[in-house]
Amino acid sequence: MPLKLATTIEIASDSAQEFEAEQRVSFRRAGGMLAAYADGRVIGRVPPRFNRFLVAEKDAVAKVDSVKGDVVSVGVYLQGRASIMGRNGELVLKDRRIAFHPSEGTGSIVKDVAGVRASVVTGEELRSRVTVTRMALAGIFAFALKKQAGGERFLVVEGPDFAWAVEVDLNQANEAILLATAINDEARSAAPAAQAGPAHFAQPAAAGGSDIIDQLERLASLKAAGALTDEEFSAAKRLILGL
Repeated sequence: MPLKLATTIEIASDSAQEFEAEQRVSFRRAGGMLAAYADGRVIGRVPPRFNRFLVAEKDAVAKVDSVKGDVVSVGVYLQGRASIMGRNGELVLKDRRIAFHPSEGTGSIVKDVAGVRASVVTGEELRSRVTVTRMALAGIFAFALKKQAGGERFLVVEGPDFAWAVEVDLNQANEAILLATAINDEARSAAPAAQAGPAHFAQPAAAGGSDIIDQLERLASLKAAGALTDEEFSAAKRLILGL
């Protein structure tokens, strides 16, 4: 199976000019942190948000992609899958399924890729598209949307009954666009011909007891994170309960 770029890690290094493209990179724990090495020499400390990803992906292949000034760009490659590591978690496309692994909080979520649409938008564009109600009912609960400044980039994945938004660094924008394209291509090939075309948010059907509890828990998480005011929380709660 060919290797696919999963993510790029920018590592600040006092000795950056000692490294060159294509050098193999390994990761080791040092003093409670994860550090990158090439040819036995330390490159520098790995940003903490990549730690869980690197520990989990033991079969990943890493190498130096480029060196600019005092920054070494390390590409991490995986077999038979496409993914991106954002600020609030990892998004993975594999075997016609798409998974979101949050950096903290709730566990991983896996969905079928059929009927899914992906796009890359700014924080302002995201806010204009997604209402508080949709945040609560569709499942955008992995980050505090209201607290974003507006100049970020988000890889947004929308399905019939869910929506995720993964915040990416500006230098990951092209990587995010490529993954969005791969998701859309996979979704088109997975969907029956009669259902071809872009996916849209579905209005939630009458939920069973467990669904309502799940939605309320997600709503409470948003409020606890400071993403919702008391009024917004109350309005969304009434909608979930059908009041």
